[in-house]
Amino acid sequence: MAIALYLIAVALGYKMLTDALKEKSTVRLVGLILSIFVLVMAMSASLCALTKSMGAGGCPLVGMGKAFCPVTGKSDTQPA
Repeated sequence: MAIALYLIAVALGYKMLTDALKEKSTVRLVGLILSIFVLVMAMSASLCALTKSMGAGGCPLVGMGKAFCPVTGKSDTQPA
């Protein structure tokens, strides 16, 4: 369920980005900043939720516990 909500947030972030590109001046800048922030947060949250649902136990990028992170390729349980 959470993964679906995160993917909806990704779609909304993309919609915000496309709408922001149509605007001018300050509204465009604020829209770009907000939409990029929403996209990055939603994509990282959906990636971590997917990792957790696949049995890895979470993603250390957002403090969800010990797990393998597909972004860094490292695990909290492996020595550095």
